[in-house]
Amino acid sequence: MLTSLVTSAAHTRQRPTVSANLLSNYGTLAPTQPRCSDKASRDLGNDARIDEVEHIPTSPVGRALLTAGSALGLLNNPSRGDLLSMLTQVSSGPSLPHLLESMRSTESGRRLLIERPSVNSETVDVDYLASLERGTFGREWIEWLKENGVGPDGRAEADYMPTSEHKYLIQRYRESHDFYHLLLCMPVTQLGETVVKYFEMAQMNMPVAGFAAAGGTLRILASNLPKPSQLLSAALQQPVATSAPSPQASSSADVSTLQTLIPWAMQVGRTSVPLISIEWERCWERNIDDMRREFGITPPPIHVAKFSGRAKKSGKRRGWPSKILQHQKAKQQQQQQQQQQQQQEASCDATST
Repeated sequence: MLTSLVTSAAHTRQRPTVSANLLSNYGTLAPTQPRCSDKASRDLGNDARIDEVEHIPTSPVGRALLTAGSALGLLNNPSRGDLLSMLTQVSSGPSLPHLLESMRSTESGRRLLIERPSVNSETVDVDYLASLERGTFGREWIEWLKENGVGPDGRAEADYMPTSEHKYLIQRYRESHDFYHLLLCMPVTQLGETVVKYFEMAQMNMPVAGFAAAGGTLRILASNLPKPSQLLSAALQQPVATSAPSPQASSSADVSTLQTLIPWAMQVGRTSVPLISIEWERCWERNIDDMRREFGITPPPIHVAKFSGRAKKSGKRRGWPSKILQHQKAKQQQQQQQQQQQQQEASCDATST
C-alpha cells in the first residue's frame, strides 16, 4: 500500500547556493560525517532566505478569535486537521523564540534552518526504508505507519506564518510529530495522541500541545462516564439490556493508564534532547533503541495497546485520526476521474475521425 506513494528510485537534486549573510546568522558549521547514510532522502533544498512571505495576516484580536474557535472545534471533533493546523499557527507566537533557540543551539538544528529539508512522500524513498532490517529507525517508522494506517503526507500548509523561517519551524514541528509517536512507543489513538501532546508541551512549550493534551484528557475522562440510558435505568431500578460489552471497562483502563503516563511523558519531555533539531533524514539506518538512549527517551512505564482501528459514528471516524488517508483517497479519486475523462475524450476523437 505504501509503495504506491512514492517513485521507486531516489534522486539527488543540487541545493541552491546559501548566502554568506545567512550562514553568519547561525554560525559556522564544521564539516562532520553523517551518523548514517541519507540514501533514502532526496535532497530538495528550499529557498534559504529569511524574509516575509505571502501569508494570511491576522490582528491580535483575530488570532485570539481563531485560537478560541479552532480549539473549541477540535474539542468537538479532533479529526479536523485543518483546525489543528490553524490552532498550531495562530497560537504559536510565544513559543517560536524557544523553538528557534533550540534549533540554533545545535549544529544539526542550524543545518536544518539553512537547508530546510522536508519529510514527505516526495523526499523519502519508502521502498528503500521498507527494505531495511527490523530495528532500524527507517524500517520501524514504516512498520509504525502500516500499523496505524497513516502515511508520510497530509500536513496542511502554514499559511498564517509571516516569515519563511517561522513557516519552516511549524512545518518541521508537524512533520516530526509521527517520529515522536514512534520513539515514545505511542500509537495513533486518543490515549497515545494525548500522551505525545504532554511530551511536546513539556519539551517545546507549544500552546497547541497544551490545548490538545487538555482536550484529550477531557475526552478520555468523559468516555468513562456512564451513558444517560444507564443513569435512567439505575434511577428506575431497571436492568440495562446490553448486546455487547460496555466500553466503560476500556475507558476506565485508559484513565488509569493516562494517569501513569502523564508524569513519564512530562519528565521525558523536560530531560530529553530537543527533538526539533534532529535530522531524521540522517537517521534512517540507525538502531532505534540506540537513538532512544542517545536522546534520553526512557521506555514507557506501562504498555499501551496498539492501534486496532477507529470506531465509526454517523459515517465519520472518531478519536484522533490523521487526515492523511482522507487526503490520499481524495487525490486518488481525482486522478481516476481525470483518467476517465481523458479516455472518454480519446474515444470521442477516435469516433469522430
